[in-house]
Amino acid sequence: MASYRAPDLTPLTSGNTRVKDARKLARRAFRAEHRTFLADGPKAVEGALGVPGCVIEVFATVAASEQYAALRAAAPAWTLVDDRALASLSEAVNPQGVVARCRFIDRPLDHVLDPPPRLLALCADVRDPGNAGTVIRTADAAGAGAVVLAGHSVDAYNAKTVRATVGSLFHLPLAIEPDPAEAVRRLQAAGLTVLAADGGGDVDLDDAGIPWQLADEHAVGSLSGAVTPQGLVAVCRFLDVALDQVLDQPVVEERAQRASLNLPLVICADVRDPGNAGTVIRTADASGAGGVVLAGSSVDPYNDKTVRATVGSLWHLPLALHADAGEVVRLAQAAGFVVLAADGDGETDLFEAEESGLLARPVAWLFGNEAWGLPDDLAALADHRVSIPILGRAESLNLSTAAAVCLYASARARG
Repeated sequence: MASYRAPDLTPLTSGNTRVKDARKLARRAFRAEHRTFLADGPKAVEGALGVPGCVIEVFATVAASEQYAALRAAAPAWTLVDDRALASLSEAVNPQGVVARCRFIDRPLDHVLDPPPRLLALCADVRDPGNAGTVIRTADAAGAGAVVLAGHSVDAYNAKTVRATVGSLFHLPLAIEPDPAEAVRRLQAAGLTVLAADGGGDVDLDDAGIPWQLADEHAVGSLSGAVTPQGLVAVCRFLDVALDQVLDQPVVEERAQRASLNLPLVICADVRDPGNAGTVIRTADASGAGGVVLAGSSVDPYNDKTVRATVGSLWHLPLALHADAGEVVRLAQAAGFVVLAADGDGETDLFEAEESGLLARPVAWLFGNEAWGLPDDLAALADHRVSIPILGRAESLNLSTAAAVCLYASARARG
């Protein structure tokens, strides 16, 4: 692919007047006077570009202009700057090459409350930018309808606050109110029940059926397998279902609300790497599969690395566990699935399978171990063995990548 080149344009330096003016937005008074701020990094810029009229200009290095071509195409103005100039606009330790100058996006509280959202987060005097940004990000993830920063809360457009939202600042309405008590009264007048999060409160989350325990960072770290724990760990019940529930295509379709589609099934045989298994589950979810079966000596789906690798998809589609991969194949065939074994030595390739209409049928994809693939006796049980064409010089694809290619080919064939 050709490198990005902006004809007849030389990257601006840190001494350029436009760069200097943008750098002044590090000061709150300057931001407030001009009602503009900086959004740093590709996630923030992508979020800002999703809000009509928000982005005024994007500053980017030449390397970032090539890497983020989609952002460049969507930006109203794209200005090349050198690395030093970009670094002067970013407070990140490792700047990611793109910074957008944006218009303020907060709305009057009356607008946020018309109509009133079902869930809203009100921050009173929250002064730490990391905490405020994380609250906005969490509100977005939880499906809240808005966030209100009240009283002496940190400036929502502080660079650290914006960065901590990881783009969520642009995903839900934001209001800024000087008086927290007045904000509470207006929320109540709009019909919202206001719950104050207070360690000495008269009601706790246990009363709502959700036990919630505060723990210090060391305790949370001891419960998390992540290098950088994110502060929340839940104790959950197992959620795998009986195999026949996953194989019952009408039930699967009802869950996915796609009763007219033949949703593919994913069978993992002896997949032992938790990262691969989790990524296959995530890919199955993303591509619209109807369920996943971990068979044979596959990794425990409740291994913390597996759970983390699913990025939440573990809860989005039916999962079954079965000791005998061969029996799963036979039961899937009896349920009407055409079982396709992903096999580098397959007698047909993926392109041919798609062109022949094979992938438009109810399909169960069978994937084998990361290191040695499918045993010959198990692959022989499949209706077809399908290889993925290798068009370059790579020896093969890893398991999770192969699963993504196969599942999206099925999704495309289903239309």
